[in-house]
Amino acid sequence: MSLGLLIGRRRLIALAGGAALSRLGWAAAPSPLASGVNIAFSVWRNGSEIGSHTVDFDREGDSISVRSEANFAVAVGPITIYRYHYQAHEIWRGDALMSVRARTDDDGTIDHVDASRSGDSLIVTGSKSGRYTAPPGAIAATHWNEAELDRPMINPQNGDLMRFDRRDFGRERLDSGLEARHVALTGYATLDLWYDEAKRWCALRAVATDGSIIDYRPR
Repeated sequence: MSLGLLIGRRRLIALAGGAALSRLGWAAAPSPLASGVNIAFSVWRNGSEIGSHTVDFDREGDSISVRSEANFAVAVGPITIYRYHYQAHEIWRGDALMSVRARTDDDGTIDHVDASRSGDSLIVTGSKSGRYTAPPGAIAATHWNEAELDRPMINPQNGDLMRFDRRDFGRERLDSGLEARHVALTGYATLDLWYDEAKRWCALRAVATDGSIIDYRPR
């Protein structure tokens, strides 16, 4: 996603080793990674529901597997005018992102990212970015991990390094009743993210290229 996910012209913003990183001073992965609590959103555009975005966690030996999936469809009357499907699979070991593989079908346009760790470096190949060595501490901007706000962010749709200006509004009460930290990002895209006291991703709002508003609401 996503949002970290930038969907192209006339389209929506979707928004959907450990020791080496510890030496670099990056904070440990947030509690959703440790607890394996799954995340699920319904996705709305200008007040109409258009799809879903889920994040599922699974322990595999000493690693954590994180799978994200988003599906959107925009219709005018009975006719679907836009479809979007995104899948990403991250492997974490401790606080280190070991690999991420993602594929996006943006209304027929296919993008991909394939990144894996080699020693202290994360090597990224993306459909837009080409191949490069990510900056130290970089992670995919799949949004469930609040730590992305303090690290270099990789677009999980096409591999781009994303640069944002950030404004932190502190804690707010959402319509759902949750108290959450609100952070606004501008630059590469325009989006707002909310994280609860357990650092769980609990809401998103983004401005699409056509000016429509995309909202993620917890299920």
